[in-house]
Amino acid sequence: MLKRLKKHLSNALKRYDALEMQLKAIRENGYTIQFIDNPELEVQLAAVSDNGYVIKCIKQPSIEVQLAAVKENGHAIELINSPIIEVQLEAVKQTGYAIEHIKNPAVEVQLVAVKKNGFAIKHIKSSEFKVQLAAVEQNGHAIQFIDRPTIEVQIAAVKENGFTIKYIDCPELKVQLAAVSENGFAIKFIKQSAVEVQLAAVKQNGYTIKYIKHPELEVQLIAIEQDAYNIKYIDNPAVETQLKAVKKDSYTIQCIDKPPIKVQLAAVSEKGLAIKFIKNPEFKVQLAAVKQNGTAIKFINNPAVEVQLAAVKEDDLAIQYIDSPAAEVRLEATWRHYTMY
Repeated sequence: MLKRLKKHLSNALKRYDALEMQLKAIRENGYTIQFIDNPELEVQLAAVSDNGYVIKCIKQPSIEVQLAAVKENGHAIELINSPIIEVQLEAVKQTGYAIEHIKNPAVEVQLVAVKKNGFAIKHIKSSEFKVQLAAVEQNGHAIQFIDRPTIEVQIAAVKENGFTIKYIDCPELKVQLAAVSENGFAIKFIKQSAVEVQLAAVKQNGYTIKYIKHPELEVQLIAIEQDAYNIKYIDNPAVETQLKAVKKDSYTIQCIDKPPIKVQLAAVSEKGLAIKFIKNPEFKVQLAAVKQNGTAIKFINNPAVEVQLAAVKEDDLAIQYIDSPAAEVRLEATWRHYTMY
């Protein structure tokens, strides 16, 4: 009896030592399992947990081993014959793309796959509406893999990413609106956009007016309200638009080709130094500029005496920017300098 017990303990210790050695080898490299005869479950699990693809070295792996393998790498399911739905679900939870290795996946599996990665829908034939919807909600760009998507799917896609409208042929107005509301720049993918769509785009981002040909006045004004410098992206902006821009920031006059006198006057009345951006300004523009800021005279060639006087009256130091000032101008500047200090 004692001898049998000792022998049993001895065998158990040998088995324990062997198992520990196997596990140590497996932890270093899962593929070493191919050199182990009849590896125990613990060894199999350790191997596939290290590298799911090691399952190809295991004959008739149990469900437990299959699950461990696909949890480590969903693509390992391609090495499993007729995996049950539980294994399929674990695989697509790990990576949605694992669905490409599953024949005729159930809708339940499809949904898990596309919710993990919307692009997984490209591996699904004849997907149902709810699968399509889940795919584009996860990634709007997934719509490119859907044939004839419904309006609901289109709207869901552009709400996730406005740029996905580029994959939609002849999108309806409500799809266009949803797209530019998510990202105004989506308008660059819309041909002949309606004013309603243009308005929604510039409200989302005024800079998008760059992609709108011949925008209506109300569209121009909204773009300028966001950033006066958006005027440089508008061909032949309306005078009302020009005025709004220069009143918001006088220096935007540099972005306007041949601005009319009233726009010039509006600009220099706000900021006299804006005259430096006006070619050959008329007398009344020069006068308005120096009245707002006397030093603006430095940007005026051969200013008239009246302009010189207006400049030094606004700022006596403006005389330093006048070549050969008239005597009355020098007198005015001197008098103001000494009476002010």
